[in-house]
Amino acid sequence: MFIVSAIALSGYFYNEKSYKHKYAIKRMTGYLLFYRLLFSGSKFLVAAGFFYFFTVPVLKTLANEESVFGDGQTYGQYLLNIFDSWAPYKLLFITLATFCVSVIYTWLTNLLSIAKIFLSHNINEFFAGVYVKAQKKSGNENDYIKEFKKAKITLKKAKRLLKVHRYKAAEKNEFKLHLFEATLKWNPVLVSLSTGKAYVGYVFADKMESIHAEDDAFSIIPVASGYRDDDQKFKINELHENIATELIDISESDKRGASLNNTPINDPRIQLAESLSESFRVSFPFSSVVSVSYFKISDIKSACKTGV
Repeated sequence: MFIVSAIALSGYFYNEKSYKHKYAIKRMTGYLLFYRLLFSGSKFLVAAGFFYFFTVPVLKTLANEESVFGDGQTYGQYLLNIFDSWAPYKLLFITLATFCVSVIYTWLTNLLSIAKIFLSHNINEFFAGVYVKAQKKSGNENDYIKEFKKAKITLKKAKRLLKVHRYKAAEKNEFKLHLFEATLKWNPVLVSLSTGKAYVGYVFADKMESIHAEDDAFSIIPVASGYRDDDQKFKINELHENIATELIDISESDKRGASLNNTPINDPRIQLAESLSESFRVSFPFSSVVSVSYFKISDIKSACKTGV
C-alpha cells in the first residue's frame, strides 16, 4: 500500500508541475484520477530507477579507475576534489541527473503512447465514423438505428465511443476542451473572440472533427454580449433576459433528470437553438477563440455593474 501511495504521489507532483496536465486532473474524480496519477508516477519511478541502477553503477566503475593525471588519484577522488574546490560543479551534476531522468521519462511516455494508439485508436475511429455517417442522414431516428445495426453496435455505445474520441482530441487543447465539455454538460461559458467581442451563453458544436482542424466551428446562444476592456474585464453591452430565463429553466430540468435520455430530435436545447433566428445565434470558427471560461448566469447582474 505504501508503494502504491508513493507512486500515485509521484504522479500527482508531476501532473501539478506540468502546465499541460494540471488543469486536466482538476476535472477528474474517483478512479480516473487515481489511475492517471498511478500511471504517471509509475513512469517517473521507472525512469528514476533506470538512472539509479544503470547510470550510477557505470559512474562508480569509472570513478574507481586510476586517473590519467598520474598523481595516484582515481577519477572519483579527482572529481570530489573539483566539487570541493568549486561548489557550482555539484549543481551541474544534479542538473545532469535531472536531465537524464527527464529524457528517459519522455522516451517511456512516447513508447507507451504508441502502444496505446495501436490498441485503441483505430477501433474508436471506426465507431466514431459510423456515428458521424449516421448523423449525416436525413435526421430520422430510424435511419440512425439502421446504420448502427449494420455495424452491429447500439446507439448508446456509438455515442459513448464518439464522445471518448472527441474528448481525447480536445484534451490536447484547453480552449477546445472547455467548449466541448460545455456542449456536453450544458454549462454556460464566457467566450472571447479575436475581434474583441465577448459572449456569455450556451454553445453548440456545429463542427467538431479533430484537434488539428482549424475550421472546427461552434455557435453560441448569447445570454449577454459585450467586450473585454483593457483590464480584461467583461463589459456587457446587451442582456437577453427572456432567453436567459428559458435556458436556465431547461438547465434545471436537465439536472432533475427530465431530459437526460433525450435524442437529438426531441432535446429541448436543440429545439430552442433551432427556433432562434440565425441573426440571434452567433457562429464562430475555433481559430478565432482567444479565451474560454465557465460562467455562472447568476453573475450576470453583477457583471452589468462592475464587469467580470
